[in-house]
Amino acid sequence: MKSQRRRYPWQTTATRRHWLPPYRPWFSYLSSLAMVLALAASLLRNRTMTGNLLEISPFNIMLGPSTEALIQTGARYLPCLYGMQEHSEQAYICPDQIDQGQTGPSIPSWRLAVTNQTTAATCNLQDVCGSGTSTAQQAYRFFTAPFLHAGILHCFLVFTVQLGLGRRVERQLGPLRYGFVWLVCAFFSYLVSAVFSPTQTATMGASGALFGIVALLYVDLLTHWWRIPEAAWEFCKLLTLTVIGLISGYLPGLDNFVHIGGFVAGILLGLVVMLDMSPRRRQETTTVAARLARWAFRIVVIALFAVACGLTLNAFYQGKQEVCSVCMYLACLPVGNMCQAAGVALP
Repeated sequence: MKSQRRRYPWQTTATRRHWLPPYRPWFSYLSSLAMVLALAASLLRNRTMTGNLLEISPFNIMLGPSTEALIQTGARYLPCLYGMQEHSEQAYICPDQIDQGQTGPSIPSWRLAVTNQTTAATCNLQDVCGSGTSTAQQAYRFFTAPFLHAGILHCFLVFTVQLGLGRRVERQLGPLRYGFVWLVCAFFSYLVSAVFSPTQTATMGASGALFGIVALLYVDLLTHWWRIPEAAWEFCKLLTLTVIGLISGYLPGLDNFVHIGGFVAGILLGLVVMLDMSPRRRQETTTVAARLARWAFRIVVIALFAVACGLTLNAFYQGKQEVCSVCMYLACLPVGNMCQAAGVALP
């Protein structure tokens, strides 16, 4: 029998259309709606705090609210996650104040800790996080940050991938399986970011989850290479998308550690959900021994991912540790005052 060939890597079930229609991409639609609502909430919060929907001074190049408004709406901000003593006792710029001492290019500063040059009124960590409690420790930010974006431009860029590439993948995987992978990659990406990213920076966006989806396509492409016409060209397109994503990680509000964490999670989850998606591969593993071997491989991969999650969680609860100096180049580049704005001290 002539083997069926696919046109794109995400077409993992080539014969599915002959007996069952593709899935509806409900998760892509609903999660996109949640992102729009979260963006609207952050803009309204910024209007309540400053009187403007968009952050004007300093200008948010993503066409969005201030850092303070994003943090109070649910962005990933380490002091709010840790609630540690050294963060609780530090002075911060009040959410409803403008730091008149800020200077520099028209790029929003994602740092809130007060420096010696500031002239703004100061508040404590609870005022910044909006917790209303004596301690911060808002672990829910691991799940709210993926749905929040730095501005209209940031949200548009995410929608381009989410409703373009992601929706096609969901049509083949199904909403439940796709949604599970998306959410797990999102959580793990922000967990990695919490361990490696600079402490005084705010991060948000679904790019970590989408990097996980791209990683699924890498696994699918490499494991079904022989069934995809012009597989090398498809690989180049995925590689180009990955490079563009890493470059975007230097923009305000984005984080390359989020991208890397989501990609690692996507690779591991891809080895679980993508290896036997094609009908021919399922036919080749009909024997009991083959199925047992495949499930044993899945269990090993799941165990490795569980260990990775455990080690990363342990590193997070141990508090911020000194990160390798080379890794800091993933957070910023030694160009202008980029690293200074991110609070990174490069060697």
